[in-house]
Order: sequence, then structure tokens, then C-alpha cells
Amino acid sequence: MNLTIENLKAAGAFTGAPVKKEIKWKQADYISVDLCEDFVDGENLYLLVRIGEAGDEESYEEWHRSEDGDHVLRLSEHTATTYVRRIGYAAAMADITSSISKSDPVAGRIASSICDAEGKAVFTPADITGEADPERGPMSRELVLELLRVMGEVNGAGKTKS
Repeated sequence: MNLTIENLKAAGAFTGAPVKKEIKWKQADYISVDLCEDFVDGENLYLLVRIGEAGDEESYEEWHRSEDGDHVLRLSEHTATTYVRRIGYAAAMADITSSISKSDPVAGRIASSICDAEGKAVFTPADITGEADPERGPMSRELVLELLRVMGEVNGAGKTKS
């Protein structure tokens, strides 16, 4: 085969357009509370939580009391649509750049893979590690794992050859 664009296209040597994926992750919020009590509703055990003024009481199955009893960990689920580039040139460049600059290779791979519908990067590696905005900090573990999961799906991770 001669190395031409047409022959390479026929051989599947290009990564194509980004793949649209829906992601879901749970985010933990650690918050101070004025009241935190157990209560049972049928067979379900809940925490009754009051934040601020009396009457602002809420109950959730997915709240967890801290040992001091003054804080709760609330898990909230988030859903978003993202686009994932198949591993190709952008990932190779991110790998080389992180190797040369001694930066985080996982952050580089995520930043090179997660994009918008037109294929433009959504994050920089510094957005993921928190270096871009130290006050905001690094991306949450849960979101990082979900992004890695969809990147693996798009790139065929876990598929066996027949």
C-alpha cells in the first residue's frame, strides 16, 4: 500500500470525529448543620438535617453524619454531556509534553481526550490538577474516574479480540 491520505482513510488510520458521551458522577459536599438526627420512614433510615433557620429541614438517604455530629456529607448526582476524542495525535502530543515537562500524564491524557462537539479541548492539564486555579483546586476523584471510564469506552478498553 502506498502511504496516501485515501489509503490511510480506507485503512481506518484516522480517529474520526469526537464521540458524544453522557457522564454521571456523585459529588460529595461536606457541610455544617444545625441539626442532624436519624429517623425511620417505613424500612428506610434517613438523616433529618437542618441548615440555618428553623424550618429549612431536609431529609436524604444519601447524607452521612460526621463523627462530630456537626457536619454531614451529602452526595449529589450530576449528569453532563461530553465528547471524547479517540486516542491519536493529540494524545501522543500530550504524552510527549508531559514526559518532557515532568507534568502529570493522566491529566494530560484527560485534557487531550475530553473536548467539545467541534473537537476543541475543554480542559488543560492544569485545570485537572488544580494548578490553573489553586482556590478551586483539582478536579474531584469521582469526576476524574468517570472521565477515564468514558475514555476507555470510546477507545475500546476491555474489549477482547475474537
